[in-house]
Amino acid sequence: MAVYEALVYDHVIYNSGNAYNAHVGRFRAPVGGIYHFVATSQSYSSDYIEFELIWEGRVLCRGRGSQSYQSTGTCAATVHLSVNHDVWVRHNGYSGNAIKGSGYSVFTGFLVHAD
Repeated sequence: MAVYEALVYDHVIYNSGNAYNAHVGRFRAPVGGIYHFVATSQSYSSDYIEFELIWEGRVLCRGRGSQSYQSTGTCAATVHLSVNHDVWVRHNGYSGNAIKGSGYSVFTGFLVHAD
């Protein structure tokens, strides 16, 4: 996985209005308002993973699944988005690129209050 590459959470459970694009790993706000997002990524085996929650190119928060066996990092942020603003999770590190899937790594978000 390349530095700053988007983490694509491709197992989608609920996607009201298709705001999350599972092909590129981005959430695009269908309406302006206050949104809350949480991203988790679990390291795999003895590796680690560093990641960032990004809004329109700005870092909202960072997470790290450490090198202890299958550690999970978490990052959460509440932000005001305008219509069509993007939020996504990206890899942040020059090593540590093993992520455990199968529901152990999650990206979720929801509208708290519309404008």
